[in-house]
Amino acid sequence: MRGQGTTVLDGCTVRSLGPGNVLAGGTVLLNGGRLEGEVAKSVSLGGSGAAVVRDAWLGAHVKDDPWTGEGGFAEYRNTGPGAAVTADRPQLTDRQATRHTVKRYLAGWRP
Repeated sequence: MRGQGTTVLDGCTVRSLGPGNVLAGGTVLLNGGRLEGEVAKSVSLGGSGAAVVRDAWLGAHVKDDPWTGEGGFAEYRNTGPGAAVTADRPQLTDRQATRHTVKRYLAGWRP
């Protein structure tokens, strides 16, 4: 997903077809859903912009150090073989997570 606006992926399944970044540019919230792919440790979650991946299932294709480049990145309560809590993977606190919701990102806009 690329762009300079705000992107909200709520409950989506995102399938990686090869190596690269899943999210790049702009402000992105991936809330729930699944990140799937075939090749183990082949994708980064993001490389620029600001991204939060929360409450999602991450497949084994996600790299152990999934954030590259300059940007503001965080994770929260992810599960699956590609999820981990390490020094290289910033985690939101419960309090911080209240600021990273679909409702807040959409700022009143109702699709």
